[in-house]
Amino acid sequence: MAGFTYPPKWPPTTGACHLKVELKHADLTYDDLAERLKEHGFNETKASIANKLAGATMSAHLSCGTCRH
Repeated sequence: MAGFTYPPKWPPTTGACHLKVELKHADLTYDDLAERLKEHGFNETKASIANKLAGATMSAHLSCGTCRH
C-alpha cells in the first residue's frame, strides 16, 4: 500500500514530549508555565523547566503539577 508505514507513528510517549506538545497547542512558553507553577507552590524557572524537559528528568511531582485541574 502506498503511503502506509508499519508500525504506525504514534503520538509522543514520554511525559516531556507530551508536555511540549501541550504547551505548543496552548500557545504557552516555559515562562508562562513557570508562572503558573509558582501559583501552585513550585519554585521553577524557565531555565529549570527547559533543563528538565531536555533531559527528560521531570519528576512525578512536577508532572502532576502541570496537569489541568
